[in-house]
Amino acid sequence: MDDSRQWLRTQEVELDVRATGKRGVLSEASRLLAARTGTAPQILFDALWHRESLGSTALGHGVALPHARLDTLASPVGAFMRLGQAVAFDAPDDKPVAFVIALLMPHRDPQRQLRLLAAIAERFSEGTFRDHVAAAADTTAAWRLVTGIAVR
Repeated sequence: MDDSRQWLRTQEVELDVRATGKRGVLSEASRLLAARTGTAPQILFDALWHRESLGSTALGHGVALPHARLDTLASPVGAFMRLGQAVAFDAPDDKPVAFVIALLMPHRDPQRQLRLLAAIAERFSEGTFRDHVAAAADTTAAWRLVTGIAVR
């Protein structure tokens, strides 16, 4: 993918995260992203929650891709969480979410960002890939899988 693995660092990957409901998931994602962006977690939560209020970012197959745009960013940054227990997320297939890829993106270069969102959604739609991510033994293994997604 372009920018290699820069949009996601191992520090923003957590496995077996405990979160209650959609708000809890977005709160945990905001916490993970705060140090990287230098933005208060509440501001990040508000941005992610606002986008979520427009329509669920759950893709189906137990995957959610919450995202928001921030003026202060120069390039996309993300967090990946494998939840310890799946949570309801208003998914189109009504399945609870176990994998969360939260993305914060700058306002510039929206086409590149759409390609990143599409590549993540396409890869996580593959059952074998989800099985590999579910079986990842540690954050480094999960990071390698998720950042190995190619952006066309």
